[in-house]
Amino acid sequence: MSYYATLGGDIVVKENNFNEVFERADKIFPYAGKWKDGIEVSGYDNYHEEEIKDFLDEIAPYTESGEIFFTGEDDTRWKFKFTGNRWEEFNSKCVYEGEPFIESPRDKAELVGQLIDQIQDNMQLDFIIDGELYDTLKSKITETLHNWSIL
Repeated sequence: MSYYATLGGDIVVKENNFNEVFERADKIFPYAGKWKDGIEVSGYDNYHEEEIKDFLDEIAPYTESGEIFFTGEDDTRWKFKFTGNRWEEFNSKCVYEGEPFIESPRDKAELVGQLIDQIQDNMQLDFIIDGELYDTLKSKITETLHNWSIL
């Protein structure tokens, strides 16, 4: 079974190893182009995960920086990013602006539990510091929970 993905990104290569890395990239990716200090990769093709990971592991010692973004045929998105000494894979999640990322009801319950713990901790301080602080905190947290559609 094959899985297709669209990809695009850049690999910045340390000076002395450019040609070697470019030749390998040209064999791995549907398109590899040269630019000033690096290699641009892009295309739409059958996704060969192990081949790509092996390639990125091999070029890590010669890489200065880089990111390669992928979008799968099922709209799954992920990227590989060079983090200083190796390439790491990151999966993406869709988050809409202004809303926290809450994946499941269990996540909501955990979030509410954490907020309740914080409120209880702050309540003890509120009575010592200022009664008005408690009312303000309670009001803000309630407003936030309503905005997040938790309450």
